[in-house]
Amino acid sequence: MCRASFPMYRITTDTFGGEARPVEPTADLRHDLAAMADRIDDDTRLVYLCSPNNPTGHIITQAEVDNFMARIPGHVVVVFDEFQDILNLKDCRESLALLRGKIQFQTTIPYIFAGSIRNKMDEIFNDPDSAFFKSAIPLTVGPLDRKRFGSFLQEKFALGKRHIDPTAIQRLFEIAVDISGDIQQLCEALWEVTSYKDQITEANIPEAMSLIFARESKGYESMLVLLTGQQLRCLVGLAKLDGVTPQSKAFLQAVDIHLPGSVKKALTRTEKLKII
Repeated sequence: MCRASFPMYRITTDTFGGEARPVEPTADLRHDLAAMADRIDDDTRLVYLCSPNNPTGHIITQAEVDNFMARIPGHVVVVFDEFQDILNLKDCRESLALLRGKIQFQTTIPYIFAGSIRNKMDEIFNDPDSAFFKSAIPLTVGPLDRKRFGSFLQEKFALGKRHIDPTAIQRLFEIAVDISGDIQQLCEALWEVTSYKDQITEANIPEAMSLIFARESKGYESMLVLLTGQQLRCLVGLAKLDGVTPQSKAFLQAVDIHLPGSVKKALTRTEKLKII
């Protein structure tokens, strides 16, 4: 996995007793696929690729993927995360066809295509005109039952002689909107900011969130430098003007932009970069 990528890859690997091997990114925070391929050995079982990368927004090119896949041995599972965003490429149909052409001849390598936008994943795998039509077995993951998941989390904290208050767990569910990966990330941060035999309450959550932000700040900074002045003002406006419609007169005045169309264009750009 790339070190400048979604931290849940490492957290999940650690949770299930695996050995995470983060690889340093390139100078511009892209996946260094050559270095990642160099790290693969007989003990490697799974490789994570996130494109567009979270949180940097960088996209792995077709040439990079081709070169990387040519070096993957048959005992390794390859995970393409946020796979639905391949549809954002201008030549997405051609890219899908090229990728499918490579994969179908690699009969010994399992591939997992993960995505967070269901209708786009359906377009890739259920559209008869798509090169990936019916090429994979679908598996939809919904929210976990709060009661059962909460009990599981309490047991995990108890293994380290920590007690987490049920109200704190419920608050984690609310903050993460029941997204299991984000809940696990918050729990890992809570573990890091507390100690043996601590009583963990809602009061510990802000410190855990600050730790997460500190870890990911470099990624956020790399995204912000890609924004224009208008785009950055719109982003700040969204954060400050809670409940105000982005194309309303009040929003336009606050961000010092005259045309609603300019706001729409700016927000579309931040959405493509996975900032919002």
